[in-house]
Amino acid sequence: MKKSYYFFIILSIIVCLFLCSFSLSFSESIPAAEENYKQGEELINQGKYEEAITYFEKAVEIDPNYINAYFNIGRCKNNLNKKDAAIKAYKKVISLNPKYAEAYSNLGDVYRTLKRYEEALQMLNKAIELKPDYAYPYYNLGLISADQGDFPKAIIYYKKAIKYKPDHKWSYYYLGDALDDISIELYEEAVEAYLKAINIDPKYGDAYNGLGYAYRKLGEYDKAIEAIGKAIQLYPNFYYYYYCLGETYKDKKLYPEAINNYKKAIQNNPEYKYSHFSLGYSLDQSKLYEEAIAAYKEAIRIDKNFTVAYFNLGLNYKRLERYDEAITTLEEAIKLNPKYTNAYYNLSLIYYNLGNKEAAMKEYEIVKQLNANLALELLPLISK
Repeated sequence: MKKSYYFFIILSIIVCLFLCSFSLSFSESIPAAEENYKQGEELINQGKYEEAITYFEKAVEIDPNYINAYFNIGRCKNNLNKKDAAIKAYKKVISLNPKYAEAYSNLGDVYRTLKRYEEALQMLNKAIELKPDYAYPYYNLGLISADQGDFPKAIIYYKKAIKYKPDHKWSYYYLGDALDDISIELYEEAVEAYLKAINIDPKYGDAYNGLGYAYRKLGEYDKAIEAIGKAIQLYPNFYYYYYCLGETYKDKKLYPEAINNYKKAIQNNPEYKYSHFSLGYSLDQSKLYEEAIAAYKEAIRIDKNFTVAYFNLGLNYKRLERYDEAITTLEEAIKLNPKYTNAYYNLSLIYYNLGNKEAAMKEYEIVKQLNANLALELLPLISK
């Protein structure tokens, strides 16, 4: 009996010591996890995502239930374009806390970027269910609606996002973008949206460029040039702003200025086909046909299926009376678009100029089937 008593006392002491040791170890581990987490947060703020992940992973190694560390691993992985790893991290967060609205929202955003829209919608709607006044899921629902061409619905979502986060510059920017895509009647409202985005962030280059686009469509070219010029001042190496400035000068029929900006766009990104195409058009209008031919050829090099580039190239060959090349090029346009009426129209004129009236009439008959009014215009030209 006495031995049993002593055994119980000794066992109790051992258990007590173990529990004290475990408690001390656990209490020490919490600050260690938090310290790693804070280091990771600082690195996120510096844009050092790979380094940040190292610290967040140390935090969850110390504390496997550290939800915010998993959440930030998801953010970092997404910013590094490691989408599968981001999905895994956000799912871990949700498994630890099924009511974490921000995790559903961010997971929905990852699915959106992967065009996995059904899954994205499920996650974003769940985020709204948990937190109805959270702006970001509405913003992402707007982006999905815009991706799917439903701009009226996108506008509704962007406005909801703005309601809950009035300083969210991206919601204003994409609101302007969606308004631009509906009709000219909404361009004034688009201007207001872009200006609000700029008011929030005066260094928001895309907002200045969007503002320039809206002004351009309203025919306010000087304001457009000024707005896009500000975007270029902020980001002087971004090709697209030069392209948009070129488009504005082109609409204003200031072709030398347009040509200059398209060339700057190409200098900063030689693989953007539309810069080459618009350069070709502006050279056309300046009667610099040989240079225009070179520009259209570059556009076609980038995109072998660029139908209108083949057509415009064919027209330039026709202007220079290089008829064989014109025929070959226009036929390429027709292969890509068998209902390209203007290509048949110009082929008919070329064959007539070559003295091949039979071939000219054959092309005329096709024009007649596709566009009777255009055929009426063509017939006198090939019947002289």
